Amino acid sequence: MDFDLLFLAASKDQSTKGLIIRCLAAHNELTNVQLQSMIRKEFGKRISYQAIRQALMELLDEHVLAKNAKIYSIKPQWVLDLKDIVDTLDKSLKRQNIQIVDKTTTQIQLKNLYELGHFILFGLDYKYFDLKKKGGLLLQLNHLWIPFSDMHRRERLTSIFKENNPKVVVKSKSPADKILKKWYSTFGPVKLGARFQSVCEYIVHGDSVVEIFMDPGLKKKMDQVYGLKGIVSLDLFNQLSDMTYKEYGIQLVITRNAKIADQVRNQIEKQF
Repeated sequence: MDFDLLFLAASKDQSTKGLIIRCLAAHNELTNVQLQSMIRKEFGKRISYQAIRQALMELLDEHVLAKNAKIYSIKPQWVLDLKDIVDTLDKSLKRQNIQIVDKTTTQIQLKNLYELGHFILFGLDYKYFDLKKKGGLLLQLNHLWIPFSDMHRRERLTSIFKENNPKVVVKSKSPADKILKKWYSTFGPVKLGARFQSVCEYIVHGDSVVEIFMDPGLKKKMDQVYGLKGIVSLDLFNQLSDMTYKEYGIQLVITRNAKIADQVRNQIEKQF
């Protein structure tokens, strides 16, 4: 993808795709003919209909744009992904610590539930855990939770869950867990009130095991918010926000070993 899609105002000599993005960012929905006219009017560039069409086809293939009849628009998901890149760049420029995650990573330190949700979404979407594409997604959690208030990320997670049909065992059977079970149950079996003594929570996918170690303060906050007093509280929205975004600290340990994955998988499945 062209760099001028990220740095939209960084260069006067922009590609056709960069000009298309700038026009759609300003006007939301345009046809090929409208784009050709606007590029000529606003940027003083005469680009052929065929060249614009070729650039549009490439942007569709790259999942940057969506098309409805003859009208093109920017995909909201691409905007979210771009925002993540810009946020990461901003942290890098400010000399903040950036964690590079690849297939050899074994430990990751996250700040909060929101970052954990983003990591899980990334991991499942890009087969980061399931390198050999064996499938079989299992979750062992203290509480159920939906990490995204953003509709597009939630829809992306929903699509991934539909594809993987996760099996989920949950230690708690609080009022909030019973409510969230209805959502999780549309994708696969869910068991509340499971009796396990593990100090961590698990994600098992393919040959990989992810151990999730949550800060005791976060566990306590989730217990409070998920209880009956929590879900009927007038301050529920603030409590959920605090639970999701406050920096409690979450440690992940990733093990890529088929034998260990099978052992943990069997341990989880026995609880159904």
